[in-house]
Amino acid sequence: MLNKIILFSALAFSPLLWADSYDLQQWQLSPTLGYETNSLGNFTNAGLKWGAHSHRHQYVELVSNLSMFQPANQFSADTSFTNLDVAVRFGVFSQINLYAELGVALDELFVDGRSSYYDDEYDDGYYYNDNYQDSSRPDWFVGVGAGWRLDWLSVNLYARYRYLESLEEQFLQHNFDPYQKIPDRYQWFTGLELSVHF
Repeated sequence: MLNKIILFSALAFSPLLWADSYDLQQWQLSPTLGYETNSLGNFTNAGLKWGAHSHRHQYVELVSNLSMFQPANQFSADTSFTNLDVAVRFGVFSQINLYAELGVALDELFVDGRSSYYDDEYDDGYYYNDNYQDSSRPDWFVGVGAGWRLDWLSVNLYARYRYLESLEEQFLQHNFDPYQKIPDRYQWFTGLELSVHF
């Protein structure tokens, strides 16, 4: 638990360490909408971005999103799930945006993912218990992005490399076909993000 609190604190407060040159009163919240996809499914993201959008140059942003995963049609099981993602972005945010980011599913830092859905080895859940080795690690991601900013709108194209233990857990919890391939926890997604500045 202590490690989780330390990680959360580092993500939540690291922008302040690079913000000495900014007047924090000029930092603003901007609503964001995003969509990212790959062959397994897609994420729809809705949230807030915190940054000094009134400055000519900005080097740090803090982003939080409610991220909802919907699987592609290839799965017979329901593998949808929702995470509260937070991310720190480092880069240049001006008329042209270039950044790298590090993020984590904040809700999973404080909720133990270990579950025992079935105890009887003859139950349908035997396949789930036999294959799901829960390490209680939260979903996380790293990414890079590029885009541009107008007076009131930012548009970013990005790629994210996600670790998705939630996807594997949902698949094994709801799918009892031992011949269907388990989705890989590590997945690349590409996406588009829009944010509005007031």
